[in-house]
Amino acid sequence: TQTTALLETEPVTGITVPDAEISEAYLTIRDRATHEVVTVIEVLSPGNKSPGTNSYASYVAKRDVVLSSPTNLVEIDLLRGGERFWPLNEYQPADYLVHVSAAKQRPQGQVWKIVLPQKLPKVQIPLKLPDPPVVLDLSAVFATIYQRAGYERVVDYSQECQPPLSESQRAWATEVLKRRMLQST
Repeated sequence: TQTTALLETEPVTGITVPDAEISEAYLTIRDRATHEVVTVIEVLSPGNKSPGTNSYASYVAKRDVVLSSPTNLVEIDLLRGGERFWPLNEYQPADYLVHVSAAKQRPQGQVWKIVLPQKLPKVQIPLKLPDPPVVLDLSAVFATIYQRAGYERVVDYSQECQPPLSESQRAWATEVLKRRMLQST
């Protein structure tokens, strides 16, 4: 008789959570009389920028529907990593991007390319014509959210950013943190 030797293997630790559909919040501006969606404002999440995930596929499908409709789209990408929806090249670097696609101006749109340490821009949010756009001061909005949510108590600034900051960005961030610490004492 022949004997077959069975080799024992060691288990590999991994994540076994399925790539579940995640419901992510977004803001809609609606017409008061008809309740029709006039503008969709999206703050992109890591899932929105991770090709191959359900979140990415769902976001791309939603984005395509909005861009082929009479609805305005505003996308705010404050994530330095992940897939970009707008082409960049070596001559136009950007850490953050804001995209405004007014339905009446398509296929033209506006893209703000923000490089640290630039301040976040004031963006004109398109509404239903003939209403003029409203200005959204992103810097003020995110400063308010940061302060009200108490992020200074929960964010560990001693950890390296992902993707890592450049040397000049790291020097700028260190200076900002020093000023904040002086202000809080």
